This record gives sequence, C-alpha cells and structure tokens, in this order.
Amino acid sequence: MRKTLTRWGLPLLWTAWLLAGCNAANWGLAAPLTPASAAAAEASSRPAAASALEVVPYREDYGGFRPVETGLTLTLRPQRGSAAPETPSAPTAVTRLAENEARALLARVPSLAPEPVASGLFLPPRQLPPPAGDTQAAAFPPPPAAAPEPEVADSDLRVLRFSPSQDAALAPGVSVTFSKPMAPLTSHGQLDSRERPVVLEPAVEGAWQWVGTRTLVFRPAAGLPGATHYQARVPAGVKAMDGTALAETFAWDFRTTPLALVRTYPPREPQALTPYVALEFDQAVEAAALWPFLRLEAGGKSLEAVPVPQTRSDLPAALARFLASARPERTVVLQPAQRLPADATLTVTVEAGAPSAEGPLVTTEPQRM
Repeated sequence: MRKTLTRWGLPLLWTAWLLAGCNAANWGLAAPLTPASAAAAEASSRPAAASALEVVPYREDYGGFRPVETGLTLTLRPQRGSAAPETPSAPTAVTRLAENEARALLARVPSLAPEPVASGLFLPPRQLPPPAGDTQAAAFPPPPAAAPEPEVADSDLRVLRFSPSQDAALAPGVSVTFSKPMAPLTSHGQLDSRERPVVLEPAVEGAWQWVGTRTLVFRPAAGLPGATHYQARVPAGVKAMDGTALAETFAWDFRTTPLALVRTYPPREPQALTPYVALEFDQAVEAAALWPFLRLEAGGKSLEAVPVPQTRSDLPAALARFLASARPERTVVLQPAQRLPADATLTVTVEAGAPSAEGPLVTTEPQRM
C-alpha cells in the first residue's frame, strides 16, 4: 500500500524511520535503517502475499504532487515466519435478567435531581448603559417663526386665467380664475343664477361652483354639446371680497368641434354583395337629417342606400357586437338598395355640411370609409 505525503510527509517519514530502527527485531532489520540497507532489504526479501507500507516523500506543486528526489525509500513489512493471526474467540453468552432482578438492579442506581427551571422574565445580570449622545440645548416651547410676508395683491380686479381658451373636441367644462378672492371659503356650494359672475351662452344645464376663493368652475350635466359656438363673459362691475370691482367686461369665445366619424363597420375584407354598413360618430346625430349627406359608390357608380334599424334580430353576429359597444344615438346603419358588382370596392362618404344633433355647426370637409 502506497501513501502519498505532502507538507506533513517529512515529519511522518522520520517518525516511521525511528520506529523502524527501535523495533528492528520485530521487523527483521539487523541494524538501524539507512538508505542503502533499506534498498537492499527491499530487493532481497519482499514477501509475495504480505502487505507492506512504502513511504515516499512527495511535495505539492502547481502541476500536482511530485516525488522528492532524496534517495530514501522506507518500506515496512512483517517479519518472515511470524505467527498466524489469532482466531477470534467465540461470543460471550448473554443471559436475560428476570423482571425482579432488573428492578433490583435499577433500584441501586441513585436518582437524578431535576434541573431547576427558570421562571419569570429572564434578565441579564447587568443592564447596559444607554448609548451616549450630544446634548443640544433648545428652548421649549420654541420661539414663534417669522411670519411670511403677506401677498401683495393687485389693486385692480382682473381675470387671470380662463378655459377652454381655444376650440376643443371634448370640453369638460368652463373655468375662470380671478386675481382676488371672490367668495369666502365656506361658499363651495352651487351658485344661484343671480350670484354667477360669469355668463355662458348658449345656456347649458349644469352647476357653477367655487374651487377655493378665486376660481369659478362650471360643470355641465352631460358635457358641453358638440358643434356649438360658445361665448363667455364676466360683466363689468363684478366685485371681489374686498369691494374691488371689475373695471370692464371680460369676454372670450370657443367652439366644440363639428361632427366626426370615429368608427365604421364592416372591416376591410371581402363581404357579401349586399353588405351592412354602420357609422359611429363622436356626437349625437339624427338619421333623417344626416341621410342626404351620405353617399355610396361601387365600381364607379353611385348607389342608393336604405336605413336599417339597429334593433333588428337578424343582423350578423359581428355587426351585433359592433352595435353593442356603440352608443345608439351616435350610430347609423344602412345597406345598399341593390346588389354590388362582384369584385368591387364599396366607398361610403359623409359629405361636407353634415349636421350634428347637438349644435348648429356643420362639417367642412368630406369624411370617407
């Protein structure tokens, strides 16, 4: 059996050498072991079946373990003619004790005293002092802070901001901001028509409210109607809380956009020769008023169209889904009065001048699908 020694190999080697020299009689060596005698003994008397211990010094290197060239090889083996190993003795017989004998034996064993159990809250024998810190002297209560400088308001009452300030497709309401407080903080309820400092024409259903003390907001009940030209004004003489009056009337105007086509049916794919057509707009329409402005063309020819009720039960499933997600007052459904030519493209045009049901303004450009 060969053992490889690394950094501890040299001490073990000398220990084995000393043991071999001290027990020369037991290992068949006649003299203290030397490198020459060890080599001769190994060459002349190596038993075939006996186990031997050969100790060779090695050292650890980056490439692995490498033997150390010392000229010393130490081999330990049993002496020739040594006695055969002893035969193990038979197992000792075991006799089972009777119940009373076992109890008498256990009664001779002294009883173990129970360990004391700590009760209550465990605290360390010595409390650590609180962490030390710097002491800062401060007056209590603290001195009053310097009051901010009062805001210097303009001597004249003016309108600072207003909205909408330009044409808007969707206007959530109207707002006006003044340069001075116009109402106490408690006046956040709806205003009576006699208290409104702003006049909006045409009149729209909704409520005027103060937001803070300087901003007045109008919230329409159902949004500002589309296709409408609005005029808003703050009359001269409107007074602020301090009695300052508006020197002259402040006025502005804005428009909500005319009718616009936002969604159509069917999709751009092959259809039947008598397809259904649905048009959805961004505001309410009247089908009778809109009908003269709808034009259908296919194969270079104009086609007549007939209206289709949205409540018909025999409409295609895809069209029914389209109508379910649309607002009925903003949608019209139609169908060509005659079959379309095969392999033709159907074009639907909403001509300029199409009216809205919400306001008097009309479209200025044609819209096509």
